[in-house]
Amino acid sequence: MSSDDIRSYHNLKEGKTMTQTYEEFETRCDTLMSRISGLGIHDLADARWRDYFEEGLSPLAALRQANVDSWDSEMDAVLHPKSWYPRS
Repeated sequence: MSSDDIRSYHNLKEGKTMTQTYEEFETRCDTLMSRISGLGIHDLADARWRDYFEEGLSPLAALRQANVDSWDSEMDAVLHPKSWYPRS
């Protein structure tokens, strides 16, 4: 299996298709964030959405990167569900 095949599978698994436009990507990020947290991406500090799209990130990966880059990891509890549970 080539790296392109693996990338295609990962993108499909994460909900991103190769023919997705930037507007579709941004809408998917906004919808996902709204479903996870009740806040849209435009309710939070600006992030580098175009860069994330051009880098080929999935909407979930883009939200997690925005959390680190722009939101000071304030959304960890909703973007990383494992952090809801204490470690044993």
